[in-house]
Amino acid sequence: MQKYNKVVVCCPAELVTGGPELLHQFVHHLTEQGVDAHITYYPFCSKHSTPEAYKHYKINIISLSEIEASEDILIVIPETATQISKRFPYNSIAIWWLSVDNYFGYPLSENNIYKKGVHWLKILLGKKLSLRKMREMIHFYQSEYARLFLQHNNITALSLKDYLNKSHMDIGYANVEKENVILYNPKKGIAITNKLKENFREFQFKPIENMTASEVRITLERSKLYIDFGHHPGKDRFPREAVMAGCVLITGVEGSAANEVDIPIPSRFKLDSNKFNFESEFKKCVDNIFSNFQNEIKEFEYYRNCIKNEEQDFRNDVTSFVRSYIKQK
Repeated sequence: MQKYNKVVVCCPAELVTGGPELLHQFVHHLTEQGVDAHITYYPFCSKHSTPEAYKHYKINIISLSEIEASEDILIVIPETATQISKRFPYNSIAIWWLSVDNYFGYPLSENNIYKKGVHWLKILLGKKLSLRKMREMIHFYQSEYARLFLQHNNITALSLKDYLNKSHMDIGYANVEKENVILYNPKKGIAITNKLKENFREFQFKPIENMTASEVRITLERSKLYIDFGHHPGKDRFPREAVMAGCVLITGVEGSAANEVDIPIPSRFKLDSNKFNFESEFKKCVDNIFSNFQNEIKEFEYYRNCIKNEEQDFRNDVTSFVRSYIKQK
């Protein structure tokens, strides 16, 4: 196995979301372990700085022109930007699967001929790499969903998962009186959520939108339930943030929600919106949560412990990465 002197992680500029934060966390932990690690922001045509939200991480920025044409440098690229690998013709490339569905541009469970056509057209036009062309590259996965996908395509990969930052580990909900409120992200599974809102007007639904991070946290801490019937392209952060804030979680069964590793909760809290009795099961589940909250929340203790251990698990993943791919000084 080839080993490297330097790691450069490619990151989309000016974005403050789960994926970019993980890319910054990776560089931070590599640096802490003594690795010569840098981040480079794309698009490459402009000069970018580290977003304020990530300035507490140890980040070394490198521009495209400063990256040497050397096989001793490993370039790490998220799965949504495989096309930029052509900018590094003399470097070794690793693809980090922060999601699965976002690579394709549509949920794998969705049989949309038009979107599939767009995906293949982009490959033909050189706007993304095919799985065949990526097969000989190094691969990392953020979720069990991605690991299973890569395994199905006969691609070997190393675990590089993620963790919530410490602001979500300070449990503040214990002394807060919980309200019978159903929270949801209006950007995910909104068609299903709107149907539930229409059919169950006795429940109070509240969207999480136009809020600061602090306001989101307070809202989660005050509410009993968070629902997510959208597609889960990777191991999503919002469900974990909700659970750490003391919410019961109900999800669908799409993407990473389908397995028991990425979202390890009892199956009765995972509802298939395609089943004929979906709405009756939803009502029964919500009624039980609202009337028996103290018992229901105990069902999420295992998930909370998993989330608490994620940072140490990530450190272990980074240590394995260093042992496997970095030349010892």
